[in-house]
Amino acid sequence: MVTAIGASSATGSVSAGSDTQLAALEKQLAAYQKQLTEAEKNATSESGKAAVETLNRQIAAIQAKIDQLSAQKASNTTAATSNSQTAASGSATSTKSSDSILGGSVDVYV
Repeated sequence: MVTAIGASSATGSVSAGSDTQLAALEKQLAAYQKQLTEAEKNATSESGKAAVETLNRQIAAIQAKIDQLSAQKASNTTAATSNSQTAASGSATSTKSSDSILGGSVDVYV
């Protein structure tokens, strides 16, 4: 019989780390947005315009990281739920799916 005790505790620790990272990224994003607002007020010179562009790129990069962590967190939550349901039923079947982001295949237990 399969038990989900290890799976849920491991997912919980990953989730806590993700929450901390998300909070830090959101704080950094807010700081960059504040800087962008100020830079846009002073964007009359070439250096001011360059600063606005740099801040826009930094904001886009941080937003992409936030989106990626949010997707991973949602995926981990779904996996933990699936693991719990599989453990409760006492049976699991393995299927393989290709994951182009990871560059290989991942076993998925349903």
